[in-house]
Parts: sequence; C-alpha cells; structure tokens
Amino acid sequence: MEKFIKERIETLDEKYCNLFTIYKGLKKDIRQLIIDSSQLEPRVKQLLADVEDYKQTFDLQHKRYIEANLYWQKATGRLHTWNDLGELLKFLMDRIVELETPKIISGEPFRVEKVDSKQSV
Repeated sequence: MEKFIKERIETLDEKYCNLFTIYKGLKKDIRQLIIDSSQLEPRVKQLLADVEDYKQTFDLQHKRYIEANLYWQKATGRLHTWNDLGELLKFLMDRIVELETPKIISGEPFRVEKVDSKQSV
C-alpha cells in the first residue's frame, strides 16, 4: 500500500509541476496580451481616423463628380447620361484649353494681356 501511495504522490507531484508550468506560461501570455492590447488602442484610433479621412475625401470627390457631370450634361444636352470619369476629365480639360485660347473675331485675334498684380492701376 505504501508503494501505491508513494507512486500516487509522485504522479500528483508531476501533474502539479506540469500544471504549474502551464500556469506560468499562461500568466506570461496574459501579461503579453495586456501589453499588446494597450498598444493596439492607439493604433485602432489612428486607423479609425484614417478611415474618416478617406470617407471625407471620397464624399468630396463624389460630390465634385456629380457637379461636374451635371455641368457636362447641361453643356452637351445629354441630360440622362452619366459620363465615364476619364471622359469627363478630358471634357473639362478641353473646356479649360478652349477658355484660355484667344478667340478670333473678324479675322483678328483677340489680344490677351497679362496684368502684373504689382503694377498700380
């Protein structure tokens, strides 16, 4: 009986040592998780701020796309057509060139003179 009890004690001691080793490992893992989670909070806040910035940028780009497309629709008379963004940009760039190009009136080029903002009028 004594041998049996001694073997049981040794087995329990071994199991206890194993459990204690597991506990120490888990305790270390939990501490690391706490440290990691404290570092995650600022990162999550930064990512949420980035998402908000991207959303605001997208919303502004979408608003400007709608405005430009409405301008294109009115200028082309194609009121129920939504233009491709690339074509819309080309149209708007062509309009800028058209507006900046001197007009010819009665065979004479319209003179465009730059005004120096430093000169007094």
